[in-house]
Amino acid sequence: MKAWLPLALLTVSALSAAPRIVPAPERLPVDLAALARKNPLLQYRSGLQLAPGTAVDLDNALLYLNFDEPAAPLLKDRRGLYRVLESNYTPSTEAHSGDRSAFFRFRRQMIRLRTTEDLWPLQNEQAFTISFWMRPRHFFRSSNLFRRVAYASGERKGIEILLEQDRLRLNLEGVLVYEGETEPSHSIRVPRPLQKDRWYHLAVSFDLPKSTVIVFLDGKEEGRFRLNRDGRLPEIDFSGPELAPIQLGGDFIGQIDELMILAGALSEESDLDTSPYGKLQYNHQSGRGTLPVVPVVTEVFQLSGASEAIDITASGEAGGGSSLRLYYRISDKPFHESNRTLPWIQFADLARGGSHRQNVPQSGRYVQLRGEWQPDPSGTMGPVLKSMAIEQHPLAPPIKPSEVRIIEELSRDGRICLEWRINPEIEIEERGGYLVHVGVRPGEYEAVLNKAFAANDLVLIRRRNFIEFPLTAEERRLEQLRPERIREWKRSHIRIFLDNALLSRARFTQNVRRPLPFFERNHPYYFAVSAYIHEQAPSKVSAPARSIFND
Repeated sequence: MKAWLPLALLTVSALSAAPRIVPAPERLPVDLAALARKNPLLQYRSGLQLAPGTAVDLDNALLYLNFDEPAAPLLKDRRGLYRVLESNYTPSTEAHSGDRSAFFRFRRQMIRLRTTEDLWPLQNEQAFTISFWMRPRHFFRSSNLFRRVAYASGERKGIEILLEQDRLRLNLEGVLVYEGETEPSHSIRVPRPLQKDRWYHLAVSFDLPKSTVIVFLDGKEEGRFRLNRDGRLPEIDFSGPELAPIQLGGDFIGQIDELMILAGALSEESDLDTSPYGKLQYNHQSGRGTLPVVPVVTEVFQLSGASEAIDITASGEAGGGSSLRLYYRISDKPFHESNRTLPWIQFADLARGGSHRQNVPQSGRYVQLRGEWQPDPSGTMGPVLKSMAIEQHPLAPPIKPSEVRIIEELSRDGRICLEWRINPEIEIEERGGYLVHVGVRPGEYEAVLNKAFAANDLVLIRRRNFIEFPLTAEERRLEQLRPERIREWKRSHIRIFLDNALLSRARFTQNVRRPLPFFERNHPYYFAVSAYIHEQAPSKVSAPARSIFND
């Protein structure tokens, strides 16, 4: 689909479905080709960019062929009103709009379409426009581009658009009736010569109330004639014994793309927008102009969580007054990619530069990106996104704690006293802590404790939270002899107590009951310690310390 569609059609999704979350590696390049498939108004060609196409309301179309089908037999009218009788052409990826165009490589190739007489515009519409793109490859004495001609009583009746050598001609024969008298023919020859291998836009507009037929080439009026005769307007008569089909091609070698018959006429050049991306539309009542904006969003990505910030990088081009605005949003909970409540934060407008890097504090584990493409006011230049990526900066974990041991003399009354040397990283005391691992076999730990009791309060395991530092008898004696040595020991080590009450509190994590190794008399237990600055990036576990619990 190459016409501008309502945004609502691009964002319809089942809100009740579970969010689709994609795990993100340390560096995640956004797949721009996949984004192009999410919005038909975008295409990926050495970058993600606007797909050229005529700006038109498809509800106003009586016939619409965009030739994007992969094979000629699959051709269909996107409005569903016309039936394809014959489809003989070669699909070409050298399209003016979208993915493909109809390439007539041989003079006998053609497309024939048919519908009921009631739907043919000449028969019932007071105003209509025939519009298509063409690219001639060779010039012949006469080539057919568009034709619907029937023979009634041996006379030609219908409309045809011909390419005579390098000039265009519109012929109307026997379809204008003035008070019962049939006008034999009308013709407009476009004086401007065409060139080979170049795309042209042709529009033929019929407006009976205003009594005009106008031919536009590339948005410029090239000819017109008046339909009234002596103040009388004709009637349109395309009835007859044979309802002729529409024929595209025939002695024509070249390409045709995006053919439409639209209900409504073009009265002047400003009514016709042949710009590839849609030009500025000015509202005379409000005094404001609007440009089409084409959005697309990525999937929702799940970050590893083991980083304090992420970098979002993007590079592209947005010159000539076009704009490419980029946004992100981040949350600590999963969300659907079409979520309408979570706000977007703009981090780049590539109209102000070719590349951008945005550092984003990782306030959540789920992030999504969004882009908005907007052409320049003339609709002839559009922005290009060449790359976009999310880079996570993994936290360097602290070093492994050392000198972990059980203080047997202080391990009594149902408690075990555990000691280790504090780490040199000051960030552990500021925003991290220590984890105590408990298990019944070395290297296999069923319990992981991040809090312990200090003065009857349950606190994070940090040295500054444990002011009391109980001493053994030998240490108290040494404190009298060499107090500076004990002070240094207290400064560089931490001692905490573990008991079944502490294990019981750790039994439930996020309302889930876990089986933990409660201390039992005469059973061996193993203890180890790890450190963390960020909970998602703990250090390696220390060497274990073994103790036989003695109540």
